[in-house]
Amino acid sequence: MDGYVVALEPDVARVFSNAETVNESLHALAGIIRRQKVVAKPS
Repeated sequence: MDGYVVALEPDVARVFSNAETVNESLHALAGIIRRQKVVAKPS
């Protein structure tokens, strides 16, 4: 797998059971951010 390695702070790391759950959460967050940017663009 290609990618990046990041260090999570201990309190954040305790929330996630493995790398897959971290990535699922970040993908969901990225989708929310992208949608917010589309909504915020002036017409």
